[in-house]
Amino acid sequence: MSCPYDKTEDRDSAEKPHAFTESELCNFFFSLSHLTIKDSPESEITKLSLPIYFLLLLSSGLRTFEARLLDTKDVDLKNGIINVRHTKGYVEHRVALHPSMLKMLMEYDKAIERLVPKRKCFFPTSTDEHHSVKWVDYNFQKCWYEFNKEHAVAYDFRHRYATENINGLPADSALFNKHIAYLSRSMGHASFKMTMYYYNFTPKMAEHIKAAKAETFNDILLDRSNFYSDENI
Repeated sequence: MSCPYDKTEDRDSAEKPHAFTESELCNFFFSLSHLTIKDSPESEITKLSLPIYFLLLLSSGLRTFEARLLDTKDVDLKNGIINVRHTKGYVEHRVALHPSMLKMLMEYDKAIERLVPKRKCFFPTSTDEHHSVKWVDYNFQKCWYEFNKEHAVAYDFRHRYATENINGLPADSALFNKHIAYLSRSMGHASFKMTMYYYNFTPKMAEHIKAAKAETFNDILLDRSNFYSDENI
C-alpha cells in the first residue's frame, strides 16, 4: 500500500547522516526512560510508547513513518514479523524482529492495550490515531539534546541499522550476495543499488571491496551528496 510521507521526517539533503556513538545512544535512551510526564492519558501513552518506538527504529531499520503508521494487524507478535504496508512507493516489505525486540514489543502490547483497549494503531494516541510527525521530532530532539551535542534526527537510526548490518556481512561472495539480498528486501529498497549506497558510509566493507574491484565499485553507488533529498534509501 502506498502511503505519502511527510518530508519533514527527512534530514536536509545537504547534510550527512549522523553516525551514533554508543555513548550517545546510551544517553538518548536514558533520557527516554526518565521522561517526566503530566497526569494525563496522552502523557502516559507517550512515556510508554516512545522508548519502544525508537528501539524499533534502531533494531529494524524501519523508516520513521513506517513505524509511526503501523497498525496492530501489521505486527505479528506470534511469529515475530512486521508487515510494512505504509511505505514509500509500492515496495511493501516484511521485517523479522530480533528476539529481544519481539519480547519488548509483546510487553508493550499488553501494557498499551490497558490504556487504549481494542486499539487499531500499534503506537496509538489516546483516541487511537497515529501519532504525528511532530510527536516524533519533538520528543527525539527533547531527549537527544538533554545529554548530547551533535546534530541528529530520528531517521539516522535507519542509517545506523544499514551500516551495522553491512559491516557484519561475510566476505564470501555467495554468502555476501545472499545476505545483501535479505537486507535490501528487509529495508524496502526497490533495488540492490539503493542498499549498496550505504557502502559510502561503511569504511570497513567499502575499503575491502574497493581494493578488490576498484574499477567497478563507484559505478554501482548512488550519489552520496543527496542522501536525504527523497526518502528512497
